[in-house]
Amino acid sequence: MSLAGPVSAFEGCVGAAMDAFEGRLSAALNAQAAPNFDLVRGQAVADCGGIALLQCGGDASCRAVAMGQMVARAEGFARVPLPDAVAGRNPPWSDGLYPQLWEQVSAGCEGCGPEAALDHLGAAAALWQVARVVGVVEAQAW
Repeated sequence: MSLAGPVSAFEGCVGAAMDAFEGRLSAALNAQAAPNFDLVRGQAVADCGGIALLQCGGDASCRAVAMGQMVARAEGFARVPLPDAVAGRNPPWSDGLYPQLWEQVSAGCEGCGPEAALDHLGAAAALWQVARVVGVVEAQAW
């Protein structure tokens, strides 16, 4: 299998999932409604990694590239302010969910298997989305 298929499909899928998040956030803000917790869907991003792994099938080199890509994307999502820097900005997002996700993501995923990498990617995407809701990262800065 060509690595180009799963690699480009992963990036396109992540972009679509994050664009969908931005659409949900924009709709909530335009309606002047407080965003609810259903707004954050890190699992949609994790599903992108799962699709890439499925596309690789049993090709070990393809799976290794896909895993590396998932870990790298999760590290990118995790480049958000420390929980202390966002505390009090928008509870319960900033004081409840954000530190929980931070704790989960800060452990990293070096050498983890496929299922753990998918969980890590989903948690990291959710952390970035919560950071966006709290207002400490800019749209499309993931």
